[in-house]
Amino acid sequence: MGDTPQTDTSTQSDASDEDILRQFGETAAAGPKVSEDGDSTPPDGKSRYERLLKRETERTRAQAEARRIVAQEELERSLESRPRITLVNGNETKKRPYPRAVVEGMVWERFVTLLAAESGTGKSFLMLSAAGAVAYGVPWCGRSVEQGAVVYLSYEGDALGLRLQALEKDTGRPVDQIYLEHFRSPLSPAVSRDGGEIASIGEWQAQDAIITLRDELETRGLPPIRLIVVDTVRMSLAGSEDSSENVSSYVRAIRRLLEHIPKAGAVLVHHAGWQDGESKRKRERGSSAWRGNVD
Repeated sequence: MGDTPQTDTSTQSDASDEDILRQFGETAAAGPKVSEDGDSTPPDGKSRYERLLKRETERTRAQAEARRIVAQEELERSLESRPRITLVNGNETKKRPYPRAVVEGMVWERFVTLLAAESGTGKSFLMLSAAGAVAYGVPWCGRSVEQGAVVYLSYEGDALGLRLQALEKDTGRPVDQIYLEHFRSPLSPAVSRDGGEIASIGEWQAQDAIITLRDELETRGLPPIRLIVVDTVRMSLAGSEDSSENVSSYVRAIRRLLEHIPKAGAVLVHHAGWQDGESKRKRERGSSAWRGNVD
């Protein structure tokens, strides 16, 4: 007598959970099999697939809830570490000193200024000239200045070394109190899942560099940081410059940097391009929120 064929029943039991989820997930997506007489036939292993699917769904929900709790705890810690805000009446507010000018009529302590001009008109040269005047404590273009260190955040591939050589040669003044670095990561904050703002890598890098320099200058007994220059807006901004939301979050990031150096003001170097009405006068490129959010 011949041997009776044996049916391999090990395949289904040896299949991994991932195989089952993939196999029957595809089957479920395609719909149940229908026999010739019209009856629906459930796929083999369907009950195991349903158990695994339920388990994976519960695990995904648990992970999402854990992330939500961690984010909430981080937010609460952040709020606890921030100083409380106390409202004061008008009489007390009147006594507060007006922000001191870093560059007369142009830059003020804790304020943000936007400098806009067309490409190739010398914006970077202009701001390096102003930076040199602030660093050395001499009037600039007939404007008085407050002496102090300058932080120049460059996002363009300009030959800054050659420009500094030209500035030093032209003015006869040292440029050792102008601190420059090429940055790549945007300053714009990232957006969390719940719509909140999270400091970007670029903002953290700039903040770390500024705080380190601030402490070093204080230790050495040198004048504090008085001016931050960001050159240019487009290269340091994530997202569209036409979006009021992107513009507003970007300017808030700049103000957060200024919180660490209250005697400094910031200048954002931007491009012009749009034309206003019938006057055809060119203004800063992008959203009108630029004018509404800077000082």
